[in-house]
Amino acid sequence: MMWFRVISFVLLVTGCAVSAEPDREVAKAYDKSLRMYVEEATGFVDYFSWGKDRAALDAYVKWGIQSLTIKIYSEWSRSEKISFWINLYNALTIQAILDHYPVGSIREIEGVWDKKSIGVMGNPLSLNEIEHAILRKEFKELRVHYALVCAAKSCPPLRSELYTGDQLEDQLRDQQERFFSKKKNFHFDANAGVLTLSALLDWYENDFIGGLINASVSEWSDEMKKKSLILYLRKNALKGRELDDTLPEIRYADYDWTLNKTETDSH
Repeated sequence: MMWFRVISFVLLVTGCAVSAEPDREVAKAYDKSLRMYVEEATGFVDYFSWGKDRAALDAYVKWGIQSLTIKIYSEWSRSEKISFWINLYNALTIQAILDHYPVGSIREIEGVWDKKSIGVMGNPLSLNEIEHAILRKEFKELRVHYALVCAAKSCPPLRSELYTGDQLEDQLRDQQERFFSKKKNFHFDANAGVLTLSALLDWYENDFIGGLINASVSEWSDEMKKKSLILYLRKNALKGRELDDTLPEIRYADYDWTLNKTETDSH
């Protein structure tokens, strides 16, 4: 079963740290593109301009899916591997949008998350497998939910730089803070006793309150789930400190799948 093969493959390739950028010039050029075409304040993207200057993006993806070897990968640290998969996922997402631009939403692209069109180290993968089988299930890194970008306005902001092994902890912490600082992702109305959250916390409930697959929440009571989620928010969202012992009503905001393009991108 391919899902099992992907997980087994990742389990086999662990090791010590070396540079997460074996081709520094390729990574440097793509990082420059991120800084140029991603709006730092919002994480929105100027797809129109990037589509006319995509050589660095395409070269980075080509390196990731054609040139990276198991030997190189096996020598990376855990944080370097996580950085690689986040970067590749986001680059492939941007590439998919540019390949079909103009589109109003990534959901207009048939099979964008499910097609096994990515050959990494000899393994055919889909975007869903990178996210669910590798980053969530193998590496058990909860904060990828704040770093992986689905090219929609309700997604976490695309970072205007590459994730790197030596900066990953600070970068993920910053992404988490940026995510919860947005009213659309966290808003507590104390007078009404209502807490409105991003739909991501509903879709990936098990991750946020069950410890990333380590515990099943399927048999938990609604009250236990709510208490666990509030505890998570108190610890990880700056505004979570506003929450008291009274359990609020929790609502999840509608997810806006409109393309996350900048206002300067009028196409």
